[in-house]
Formats: sequence, structure tokens, C-alpha cells
Amino acid sequence: MVHFFFQQHAVELGAVGSTIDKEAIKYLKDQPWHANVLELRNVVRKALLAARGRCIDRPIIAQVLDETRIFRRPPAPAHAGQSVADHVSQLLDNAERGECEDAARGVIEWAEREIYGQAIRLAEGDQSRASQWLGVDRRTLREKLSRCGPGPASLL
Repeated sequence: MVHFFFQQHAVELGAVGSTIDKEAIKYLKDQPWHANVLELRNVVRKALLAARGRCIDRPIIAQVLDETRIFRRPPAPAHAGQSVADHVSQLLDNAERGECEDAARGVIEWAEREIYGQAIRLAEGDQSRASQWLGVDRRTLREKLSRCGPGPASLL
């Protein structure tokens, strides 16, 4: 997927001769994307712009990640079935150590993945039924599913 976004944005930005080294690709793949492909695409795009025709290496990726703070997003629960209280405690411990900067966002994203994912599975893919149960319109349901993935988080 990294190669796809790299090629797509290189053409789009007129950086057809740009390259990305293997270490940078591995570094990107090792990041906690939380099933959010848009973040990966944006990082690749910003790295192409930052490289200005040079080979994109790990330091360029690290700089882009540092600027966007994506790498500091809270992690997903450590294991399936982790309670909300345990997950919140884990996130706050990480925040206290400086390992994440937005613990509340992490909990909200995790909860959304769980509720939207479980609702669509229980409704056997019927978006109308799932959105009715959740009290949201189908457009909101589709947006959450595309942003968070099909969830639940324990299955991602």
C-alpha cells in the first residue's frame, strides 16, 4: 500500500523520478495507523513534498510523522476483551510517560470502532438497520466505517 500511495502522489505532484528507500517503507509499515489509510496517504504526500526530488529516507518520514504527531497517537487495546477502564488507564500511563498526547481521542476512536463495527456485523451488513440502532444516519455510519475500518477493534 505504501508503494501505491507513493507512486500515485509522485505522479500527482510531478515528482515522477522520486524514490523511497526500503528503510523508510519499513518505518512507515511499522507505524500504528489504526486502520486509517488516509493518514498513511497524507504522510506519503507530505514526505514527497519535503523530499523535493531527493530520495525519501527514514529521517524524512520521521520528520513528517513528528510534525503531524501521528506516531504519538494512542495505541489500540493490548488484547481483545480489554475493559474500557483498563484501556483508559493504559492510555493515561502512556501519556504520563510522553508516549501519546491525545488519550481521549484514542479512547473515542477505539469506542467508535467497537460500536460501529459490532453494529454492522450484528446487522449482517445492513447499514439502515445498524444506523437505526446507533441513532445516526447512514451517511454518518458509512463515514465512521470508512475512517475506523470495519471493526470491532479486537478484530482489526
